[in-house]
Amino acid sequence: GDILLQQSITIEPMETSLTLHNKLAYIGSNMLVEYLTNYHDIIPIKQNEDYATYAPKINKADAKINWHDDALQIERKILSFNPAPGVFTILNSTTLIKIWQAHAVHNTTHQNPGSIIEAKNGTLLIACGNNTVLAILELQIAGKNKQSTIQFLSGNQDLQGKYFIG
Repeated sequence: GDILLQQSITIEPMETSLTLHNKLAYIGSNMLVEYLTNYHDIIPIKQNEDYATYAPKINKADAKINWHDDALQIERKILSFNPAPGVFTILNSTTLIKIWQAHAVHNTTHQNPGSIIEAKNGTLLIACGNNTVLAILELQIAGKNKQSTIQFLSGNQDLQGKYFIG
């Protein structure tokens, strides 16, 4: 349909789909009031169909991390799938883990994607594609509560030589 009102917003660097949803809900409710108050003065604008895109339904396979992707691409996937459906990976072929917060770091590595580079002092660094590195900040073992990397590492100290698959 035609555009009745529109507003641009800035998507923050660590914005999740939940925080973006909340921003848009607030803006949308204000715009609805504005429209209902001034509907007789609003001139509809035809949408440019060249800018329209189809967004397919997200399925479980979309939520699996591919460690061969660049760290920044994985970071963005984690943010966009938080809180639903949440991204996941497998630790050492046995343990399902959801990752809730992470960020690409400026380090580089030549280790295989999915390899744990560092797991100490509250730092969990994972090798990603294109020699990039991802720092995991918050994660969740299947059937457990979300936890910070510090909490996770205090209960999982022997991660040397282990890896994430995906």
